Amino acid sequence: MKKFFFSAVAAIAIMFSSCNNDEVTNSEGSSGSIRFAVDFEEVAGATTKAAASSTAIPITKWDNVEKIRMFLYNPTDGTIAYSYELDPSSKADKVFNFLDIPSGTYDLALVANIRNSVKTNVATSVDNWSTIAELGDYTVRTKKLNTAVVMDLKKMPAFPAGHTVPAARLPYYSAPEVFMAYQAGVVIATGQTKDLTATPLLLKREVSMMRFRINKKADFLNEAGKVVDFAQATNLVAVQNIPVAFGVKVGSFAGGINAASDANRIIVGASGVSTFKTANPTDQTHTNPVVIDADFTLWQDVLVLPNATKAEGKAASADASQARKFSIIVSAYAPAGYVLDNGTALATARPIYWSGIVNEVFLENNIREVNLTIKSRGTDVWPEIKEVGGLDIKVSAPENWNATIQRTDKEI
Repeated sequence: MKKFFFSAVAAIAIMFSSCNNDEVTNSEGSSGSIRFAVDFEEVAGATTKAAASSTAIPITKWDNVEKIRMFLYNPTDGTIAYSYELDPSSKADKVFNFLDIPSGTYDLALVANIRNSVKTNVATSVDNWSTIAELGDYTVRTKKLNTAVVMDLKKMPAFPAGHTVPAARLPYYSAPEVFMAYQAGVVIATGQTKDLTATPLLLKREVSMMRFRINKKADFLNEAGKVVDFAQATNLVAVQNIPVAFGVKVGSFAGGINAASDANRIIVGASGVSTFKTANPTDQTHTNPVVIDADFTLWQDVLVLPNATKAEGKAASADASQARKFSIIVSAYAPAGYVLDNGTALATARPIYWSGIVNEVFLENNIREVNLTIKSRGTDVWPEIKEVGGLDIKVSAPENWNATIQRTDKEI
Protein backbone atom coordinates (compact mmCIF):
# COMPACT_ATOMS: atom_id res chain seq x y z
CA MET A 1 0.00 0.00 0.00
CA LYS A 2 1.37 3.43 -0.91
CA LYS A 3 1.95 6.00 1.83
CA PHE A 4 1.88 9.71 1.09
CA PHE A 5 3.87 12.12 3.25
CA PHE A 6 2.93 15.71 3.81
CA SER A 7 4.80 18.45 5.63
CA ALA A 8 2.38 21.24 6.54
CA VAL A 9 2.49 24.60 8.26
CA ALA A 10 -0.32 27.11 8.57
CA ALA A 11 -0.12 30.89 8.20
CA ILE A 12 -1.87 33.48 10.37
CA ALA A 13 -1.39 36.33 7.92
CA ILE A 14 -4.04 37.22 5.39
CA MET A 15 -1.69 36.74 2.42
CA PHE A 16 1.15 34.30 1.81
CA SER A 17 3.82 33.70 -0.79
CA SER A 18 4.41 30.32 -2.42
CA CYS A 19 7.89 28.99 -3.05
CA ASN A 20 8.51 26.26 -5.61
CA ASN A 21 4.74 25.66 -5.71
CA ASP A 22 4.79 23.67 -2.45
CA GLU A 23 5.72 26.09 0.33
CA VAL A 24 3.46 28.49 2.17
CA THR A 25 5.20 31.17 4.24
CA ASN A 26 4.16 33.94 6.58
CA SER A 27 6.20 36.70 8.20
CA GLU A 28 3.93 37.55 11.12
CA GLY A 29 3.41 35.95 14.53
CA SER A 30 4.97 33.04 16.41
CA SER A 31 4.88 29.91 14.35
CA GLY A 32 6.00 26.32 14.00
CA SER A 33 5.45 23.53 11.55
CA ILE A 34 3.85 20.11 11.23
CA ARG A 35 4.67 16.98 9.29
CA PHE A 36 2.31 14.05 8.80
CA ALA A 37 1.71 10.98 6.67
CA VAL A 38 -1.55 9.83 5.12
CA ASP A 39 -2.77 6.37 4.25
CA PHE A 40 -6.06 4.48 3.83
CA GLU A 41 -7.61 2.71 6.78
CA GLU A 42 -7.94 -1.07 6.56
CA VAL A 43 -10.93 -2.54 8.36
CA ALA A 44 -11.51 -6.19 9.20
CA GLY A 45 -14.74 -7.82 8.10
CA ALA A 46 -17.71 -8.64 10.30
CA THR A 47 -19.20 -12.07 10.96
CA THR A 48 -22.26 -12.47 8.76
CA LYS A 49 -25.70 -13.93 9.42
CA ALA A 50 -26.28 -14.56 5.72
CA ALA A 51 -23.52 -14.27 3.20
CA ALA A 52 -24.03 -11.78 0.42
CA SER A 53 -24.35 -13.25 -3.04
CA SER A 54 -22.05 -10.73 -4.68
CA THR A 55 -18.37 -10.60 -3.84
CA ALA A 56 -17.14 -7.56 -5.80
CA ILE A 57 -15.43 -4.94 -3.62
CA PRO A 58 -14.36 -1.66 -5.25
CA ILE A 59 -10.60 -1.25 -5.08
CA THR A 60 -9.49 1.65 -2.90
CA LYS A 61 -6.58 3.55 -4.38
CA TRP A 62 -5.31 7.09 -4.68
CA ASP A 63 -7.26 7.54 -7.90
CA ASN A 64 -10.29 7.68 -5.58
CA VAL A 65 -9.00 10.94 -4.12
CA GLU A 66 -9.24 14.19 -6.07
CA LYS A 67 -8.15 16.71 -3.43
CA ILE A 68 -7.63 16.69 0.35
CA ARG A 69 -8.51 19.70 2.47
CA MET A 70 -6.59 20.06 5.71
CA PHE A 71 -8.05 21.91 8.70
CA LEU A 72 -6.29 22.91 11.91
CA TYR A 73 -8.95 24.09 14.33
CA ASN A 74 -10.01 24.69 17.90
CA PRO A 75 -11.22 21.29 19.12
CA THR A 76 -13.92 22.79 21.32
CA ASP A 77 -15.76 25.20 19.03
CA GLY A 78 -14.34 24.36 15.59
CA THR A 79 -12.79 27.75 14.84
CA ILE A 80 -10.40 27.22 11.92
CA ALA A 81 -6.87 28.56 12.39
CA TYR A 82 -5.55 27.23 9.10
CA SER A 83 -6.71 25.34 6.04
CA TYR A 84 -5.04 24.28 2.85
CA GLU A 85 -6.02 22.10 -0.10
CA LEU A 86 -3.58 19.30 -0.94
CA ASP A 87 -3.38 17.61 -4.34
CA PRO A 88 -2.02 14.05 -4.04
CA SER A 89 -1.40 13.88 -7.79
CA SER A 90 0.57 17.11 -8.12
CA LYS A 91 3.99 15.81 -7.08
CA ALA A 92 5.66 12.49 -7.68
CA ASP A 93 7.13 12.31 -4.18
CA LYS A 94 3.85 13.39 -2.52
CA VAL A 95 5.71 15.72 -0.13
CA PHE A 96 4.15 19.12 0.63
CA ASN A 97 5.68 21.88 2.75
CA PHE A 98 3.65 24.68 4.33
CA LEU A 99 5.55 27.10 6.50
CA ASP A 100 4.54 29.07 9.60
CA ILE A 101 1.61 27.54 11.45
CA PRO A 102 0.50 29.91 14.22
CA SER A 103 1.54 28.48 17.57
CA GLY A 104 -1.17 26.75 19.54
CA THR A 105 -2.92 23.46 20.22
CA TYR A 106 -5.28 22.19 17.55
CA ASP A 107 -7.14 19.22 16.24
CA LEU A 108 -6.19 18.31 12.69
CA ALA A 109 -8.68 16.99 10.15
CA LEU A 110 -8.11 15.83 6.59
CA VAL A 111 -11.23 15.72 4.42
CA ALA A 112 -10.90 14.24 0.94
CA ASN A 113 -13.21 14.88 -2.02
CA ILE A 114 -15.17 17.92 -0.86
CA ARG A 115 -14.38 20.09 -3.86
CA ASN A 116 -17.49 20.90 -5.89
CA SER A 117 -16.54 19.19 -9.15
CA VAL A 118 -18.02 16.77 -11.65
CA LYS A 119 -16.15 13.97 -9.89
CA THR A 120 -17.13 14.70 -6.31
CA ASN A 121 -20.51 16.49 -6.51
CA VAL A 122 -20.35 18.31 -3.18
CA ALA A 123 -22.01 21.53 -2.09
CA THR A 124 -20.08 23.67 0.39
CA SER A 125 -20.56 27.03 2.07
CA VAL A 126 -18.59 29.34 4.35
CA ASP A 127 -21.67 31.23 5.59
CA ASN A 128 -24.06 28.42 6.59
CA TRP A 129 -25.77 28.21 3.18
CA SER A 130 -26.41 31.89 2.60
CA THR A 131 -24.33 31.21 -0.51
CA ILE A 132 -22.86 28.05 -2.00
CA ALA A 133 -19.13 28.43 -2.59
CA GLU A 134 -15.90 26.47 -2.73
CA LEU A 135 -13.93 26.25 0.50
CA GLY A 136 -10.93 28.51 0.07
CA ASP A 137 -7.67 28.44 2.00
CA TYR A 138 -8.42 31.88 3.43
CA THR A 139 -12.20 32.13 3.22
CA VAL A 140 -12.58 29.47 5.91
CA ARG A 141 -10.10 30.88 8.42
CA THR A 142 -11.52 32.21 11.70
CA LYS A 143 -14.86 30.59 10.82
CA LYS A 144 -16.34 27.60 12.60
CA LEU A 145 -16.61 24.10 11.21
CA ASN A 146 -20.18 22.74 11.03
CA THR A 147 -21.58 26.18 11.87
CA ALA A 148 -20.42 28.52 9.11
CA VAL A 149 -18.26 26.07 7.13
CA VAL A 150 -20.68 23.35 6.05
CA MET A 151 -20.84 20.49 3.53
CA ASP A 152 -23.67 18.58 1.88
CA LEU A 153 -24.65 16.62 -1.21
CA LYS A 154 -24.95 18.56 -4.45
CA LYS A 155 -28.47 19.19 -5.73
CA MET A 156 -29.36 18.20 -9.30
CA PRO A 157 -30.96 20.85 -11.54
CA ALA A 158 -34.01 18.60 -12.01
CA PHE A 159 -35.15 15.00 -11.95
CA PRO A 160 -34.39 13.01 -15.11
CA ALA A 161 -36.84 13.67 -17.93
CA GLY A 162 -39.93 11.55 -18.23
CA HIS A 163 -40.93 11.45 -14.56
CA THR A 164 -43.67 13.33 -12.73
CA VAL A 165 -42.40 13.82 -9.20
CA PRO A 166 -44.20 15.66 -6.36
CA ALA A 167 -43.07 19.29 -6.27
CA ALA A 168 -41.65 19.03 -2.75
CA ARG A 169 -39.18 16.33 -3.74
CA LEU A 170 -35.59 17.46 -4.33
CA PRO A 171 -33.11 15.48 -6.49
CA TYR A 172 -29.47 15.06 -5.44
CA TYR A 173 -26.45 13.44 -7.02
CA SER A 174 -24.99 10.33 -5.39
CA ALA A 175 -22.80 10.94 -2.39
CA PRO A 176 -19.14 11.67 -3.14
CA GLU A 177 -16.54 9.22 -1.84
CA VAL A 178 -15.62 11.36 1.17
CA PHE A 179 -12.70 10.25 3.35
CA MET A 180 -11.69 11.79 6.68
CA ALA A 181 -8.69 11.44 9.01
CA TYR A 182 -8.05 13.04 12.38
CA GLN A 183 -5.26 13.81 14.83
CA ALA A 184 -6.21 15.32 18.18
CA GLY A 185 -4.09 17.54 20.40
CA VAL A 186 -1.54 18.75 17.86
CA VAL A 187 0.77 21.19 19.64
CA ILE A 188 2.54 23.67 17.38
CA ALA A 189 5.47 25.29 19.17
CA THR A 190 7.36 28.33 17.90
CA GLY A 191 10.28 27.44 15.70
CA GLN A 192 9.66 23.70 15.92
CA THR A 193 8.27 21.08 13.56
CA LYS A 194 5.59 18.71 14.84
CA ASP A 195 6.38 15.37 13.23
CA LEU A 196 3.45 12.95 13.03
CA THR A 197 4.84 10.73 10.30
CA ALA A 198 5.59 7.74 12.54
CA THR A 199 1.90 6.86 12.50
CA PRO A 200 0.16 7.84 9.25
CA LEU A 201 -3.18 9.60 9.46
CA LEU A 202 -5.63 7.01 8.15
CA LEU A 203 -8.23 8.18 5.66
CA LYS A 204 -11.51 6.45 6.46
CA ARG A 205 -14.44 6.41 4.06
CA GLU A 206 -17.39 8.33 5.52
CA VAL A 207 -20.09 7.16 3.10
CA SER A 208 -22.00 3.92 2.59
CA MET A 209 -22.73 1.90 -0.53
CA MET A 210 -26.11 0.45 -1.49
CA ARG A 211 -25.75 -2.34 -4.04
CA PHE A 212 -28.97 -2.85 -5.98
CA ARG A 213 -29.35 -6.35 -7.48
CA ILE A 214 -32.54 -7.03 -9.41
CA ASN A 215 -34.32 -10.25 -10.30
CA LYS A 216 -36.66 -9.54 -13.25
CA LYS A 217 -37.56 -13.14 -14.13
CA ALA A 218 -41.29 -12.75 -13.33
CA ASP A 219 -43.39 -13.92 -16.27
CA PHE A 220 -45.43 -10.71 -16.39
CA LEU A 221 -42.27 -8.69 -17.05
CA ASN A 222 -41.43 -10.81 -20.05
CA GLU A 223 -44.73 -11.35 -21.88
CA ALA A 224 -44.47 -11.48 -25.66
CA GLY A 225 -45.18 -8.01 -27.02
CA LYS A 226 -45.31 -6.52 -23.50
CA VAL A 227 -41.75 -6.90 -22.27
CA VAL A 228 -40.76 -4.32 -19.64
CA ASP A 229 -37.62 -2.47 -20.76
CA PHE A 230 -34.81 -2.16 -18.20
CA ALA A 231 -32.49 -0.43 -20.69
CA GLN A 232 -34.53 2.65 -21.59
CA ALA A 233 -33.69 6.35 -21.39
CA THR A 234 -36.16 7.12 -18.58
CA ASN A 235 -35.06 4.34 -16.22
CA LEU A 236 -33.63 5.20 -12.81
CA VAL A 237 -32.81 3.97 -9.32
CA ALA A 238 -33.28 6.35 -6.40
CA VAL A 239 -33.00 6.49 -2.62
CA GLN A 240 -35.40 8.67 -0.58
CA ASN A 241 -35.15 10.09 2.95
CA ILE A 242 -31.55 11.26 2.81
CA PRO A 243 -29.80 12.84 5.83
CA VAL A 244 -29.05 16.55 5.66
CA ALA A 245 -25.35 17.52 5.52
CA PHE A 246 -22.23 15.99 7.03
CA GLY A 247 -19.53 17.48 9.20
CA VAL A 248 -16.13 17.28 10.87
CA LYS A 249 -15.45 16.05 14.41
CA VAL A 250 -15.74 19.01 16.82
CA GLY A 251 -16.33 18.93 20.58
CA SER A 252 -18.79 16.17 21.46
CA PHE A 253 -19.82 15.73 17.80
CA ALA A 254 -18.00 12.71 16.38
CA GLY A 255 -18.28 13.75 12.72
CA GLY A 256 -20.38 12.35 9.88
CA ILE A 257 -24.05 13.18 9.38
CA ASN A 258 -25.17 15.89 11.74
CA ALA A 259 -28.83 16.59 11.02
CA ALA A 260 -32.14 14.79 10.59
CA SER A 261 -33.10 12.85 7.48
CA ASP A 262 -35.51 14.53 5.08
CA ALA A 263 -38.13 12.52 3.18
CA ASN A 264 -38.06 15.10 0.38
CA ARG A 265 -34.35 14.56 -0.34
CA ILE A 266 -33.81 11.92 -3.03
CA ILE A 267 -30.52 10.61 -4.38
CA VAL A 268 -30.85 9.68 -8.05
CA GLY A 269 -28.23 6.96 -8.06
CA ALA A 270 -28.32 6.23 -11.78
CA SER A 271 -30.54 7.02 -14.75
CA GLY A 272 -30.85 6.40 -18.47
CA VAL A 273 -30.16 3.37 -20.64
CA SER A 274 -27.22 2.27 -18.45
CA THR A 275 -29.09 2.53 -15.14
CA PHE A 276 -28.81 -1.22 -14.70
CA LYS A 277 -25.51 -2.95 -15.37
CA THR A 278 -25.74 -6.38 -16.93
CA ALA A 279 -22.15 -7.63 -16.66
CA ASN A 280 -19.78 -8.16 -13.77
CA PRO A 281 -17.14 -5.52 -13.08
CA THR A 282 -13.52 -6.25 -13.95
CA ASP A 283 -10.58 -7.03 -11.71
CA GLN A 284 -9.16 -3.63 -12.66
CA THR A 285 -11.80 -1.91 -10.54
CA HIS A 286 -12.95 -4.60 -8.07
CA THR A 287 -11.54 -7.48 -6.10
CA ASN A 288 -13.48 -10.75 -6.52
CA PRO A 289 -15.49 -9.09 -9.33
CA VAL A 290 -18.76 -11.02 -9.19
CA VAL A 291 -22.14 -9.31 -8.76
CA ILE A 292 -24.69 -10.97 -11.05
CA ASP A 293 -25.92 -14.56 -11.08
CA ALA A 294 -28.59 -16.60 -12.84
CA ASP A 295 -31.42 -14.89 -10.95
CA PHE A 296 -30.11 -11.41 -10.23
CA THR A 297 -29.00 -10.21 -13.64
CA LEU A 298 -29.12 -6.42 -13.15
CA TRP A 299 -27.16 -4.33 -10.67
CA GLN A 300 -26.03 -0.84 -9.71
CA ASP A 301 -23.92 0.55 -6.85
CA VAL A 302 -25.08 3.83 -5.30
CA LEU A 303 -23.12 5.83 -2.72
CA VAL A 304 -25.30 7.25 0.06
CA LEU A 305 -24.74 9.14 3.28
CA PRO A 306 -24.94 6.89 6.35
CA ASN A 307 -28.37 6.89 8.00
CA ALA A 308 -27.15 6.74 11.60
CA THR A 309 -25.06 9.21 13.58
CA LYS A 310 -21.91 7.93 15.24
CA ALA A 311 -23.41 8.94 18.59
CA GLU A 312 -26.17 6.36 18.10
CA GLY A 313 -23.56 3.62 18.33
CA LYS A 314 -25.52 1.32 16.02
CA ALA A 315 -24.22 -2.16 15.33
CA ALA A 316 -23.82 -2.80 11.64
CA SER A 317 -26.49 -5.51 11.84
CA ALA A 318 -29.05 -3.21 13.50
CA ASP A 319 -32.06 -1.48 12.01
CA ALA A 320 -31.94 2.22 11.28
CA SER A 321 -34.14 4.42 13.42
CA GLN A 322 -37.64 4.72 11.98
CA ALA A 323 -37.17 8.35 10.94
CA ARG A 324 -33.96 7.54 9.02
CA LYS A 325 -34.87 4.39 7.09
CA PHE A 326 -34.18 4.60 3.37
CA SER A 327 -36.93 4.16 0.81
CA ILE A 328 -35.75 2.81 -2.53
CA ILE A 329 -37.29 3.32 -5.96
CA VAL A 330 -36.67 1.32 -9.12
CA SER A 331 -38.10 2.49 -12.44
CA ALA A 332 -38.31 0.69 -15.79
CA TYR A 333 -40.30 1.32 -18.98
CA ALA A 334 -43.53 -0.56 -19.67
CA PRO A 335 -45.19 -0.82 -23.09
CA ALA A 336 -48.80 0.01 -23.93
CA GLY A 337 -51.07 -2.77 -22.78
CA TYR A 338 -48.96 -3.68 -19.75
CA VAL A 339 -51.20 -4.27 -16.74
CA LEU A 340 -50.32 -2.49 -13.46
CA ASP A 341 -50.84 -3.73 -9.92
CA ASN A 342 -54.22 -2.01 -9.74
CA GLY A 343 -55.44 -3.88 -12.83
CA THR A 344 -55.15 -0.90 -15.19
CA ALA A 345 -53.71 -1.54 -18.64
CA LEU A 346 -51.42 1.25 -19.81
CA ALA A 347 -52.83 3.18 -22.75
CA THR A 348 -49.35 4.33 -23.75
CA ALA A 349 -45.80 3.27 -22.94
CA ARG A 350 -44.42 4.97 -19.83
CA PRO A 351 -42.19 4.58 -16.76
CA ILE A 352 -43.41 2.30 -13.98
CA TYR A 353 -42.11 2.05 -10.42
CA TRP A 354 -41.44 -0.35 -7.59
CA SER A 355 -40.52 0.77 -4.09
CA GLY A 356 -39.77 -0.45 -0.61
CA ILE A 357 -38.16 0.49 2.68
CA VAL A 358 -34.80 -0.92 3.74
CA ASN A 359 -35.01 -1.37 7.50
CA GLU A 360 -31.33 -2.02 8.10
CA VAL A 361 -28.82 0.68 8.97
CA PHE A 362 -26.19 1.96 6.55
CA LEU A 363 -22.95 2.80 8.35
CA GLU A 364 -19.88 4.54 7.01
CA ASN A 365 -17.44 2.38 5.02
CA ASN A 366 -20.01 -0.42 4.68
CA ILE A 367 -21.57 -2.03 1.61
CA ARG A 368 -25.09 -3.44 1.82
CA GLU A 369 -26.34 -5.64 -0.98
CA VAL A 370 -30.08 -5.15 -1.50
CA ASN A 371 -31.55 -8.01 -3.52
CA LEU A 372 -34.81 -6.94 -5.14
CA THR A 373 -37.07 -9.64 -6.54
CA ILE A 374 -39.88 -8.12 -8.58
CA LYS A 375 -43.14 -9.92 -7.78
CA SER A 376 -45.62 -7.11 -8.32
CA ARG A 377 -46.62 -5.33 -11.50
CA GLY A 378 -45.74 -1.88 -10.18
CA THR A 379 -47.40 1.51 -10.42
CA ASP A 380 -47.17 4.39 -12.89
CA VAL A 381 -47.15 7.00 -10.10
CA TRP A 382 -44.02 8.12 -8.26
CA PRO A 383 -44.11 6.14 -4.98
CA GLU A 384 -44.50 7.66 -1.56
CA ILE A 385 -42.39 6.29 1.28
CA LYS A 386 -45.44 4.65 2.88
CA GLU A 387 -45.95 2.41 -0.16
CA VAL A 388 -44.01 -0.56 1.15
CA GLY A 389 -46.47 -3.48 1.16
CA GLY A 390 -45.62 -7.02 0.14
CA LEU A 391 -41.97 -7.14 1.15
CA ASP A 392 -40.10 -10.21 2.39
CA ILE A 393 -36.85 -9.24 4.06
CA LYS A 394 -33.78 -11.30 4.87
CA VAL A 395 -30.85 -9.48 6.37
CA SER A 396 -27.19 -10.34 6.73
CA ALA A 397 -24.68 -8.74 9.02
CA PRO A 398 -23.02 -5.67 7.52
CA GLU A 399 -19.59 -5.78 5.97
CA ASN A 400 -16.84 -3.27 5.50
CA TRP A 401 -15.80 -2.00 2.11
CA ASN A 402 -12.84 -4.34 1.88
CA ALA A 403 -14.54 -7.36 3.49
CA THR A 404 -17.67 -9.43 2.96
CA ILE A 405 -20.75 -7.64 1.67
CA GLN A 406 -23.96 -7.09 3.65
CA ARG A 407 -27.21 -8.43 2.37
CA THR A 408 -30.88 -7.49 2.40
CA ASP A 409 -33.44 -9.46 0.38
CA LYS A 410 -36.71 -7.82 -0.65
CA GLU A 411 -39.67 -8.56 -2.84
CA ILE A 412 -41.20 -5.55 -4.59
